[in-house]
Amino acid sequence: MLRQAQPAKRYSRRPRKGTKPTARSFGSMKYTLEVPDQDNEFVLEFLRRVTSVKLTPIGRKPKPKDETEYLLSNPANAKALLDSIERLGRGEGQVHDLIEA
Repeated sequence: MLRQAQPAKRYSRRPRKGTKPTARSFGSMKYTLEVPDQDNEFVLEFLRRVTSVKLTPIGRKPKPKDETEYLLSNPANAKALLDSIERLGRGEGQVHDLIEA
């Protein structure tokens, strides 16, 4: 799927360093391409060969962490979590009734 992004702002009418001015200069446009995984290498290679195309990678949003990943991401929390799992494995766990709110 191809969708057009907002046009890039143009600050100068001079050509970029190392490029030749052309008779047809219409400014620049930004596009976002959504390519299936099986075709992404082909499309990237094709676009790299087009000299007038500038590729700018964008970061992906990290997937949300579940509770265990979140606790393991902090060294102090990771130690407490792993210690409690170890104690539970040794049979040192305690059973508690649920507190009703």
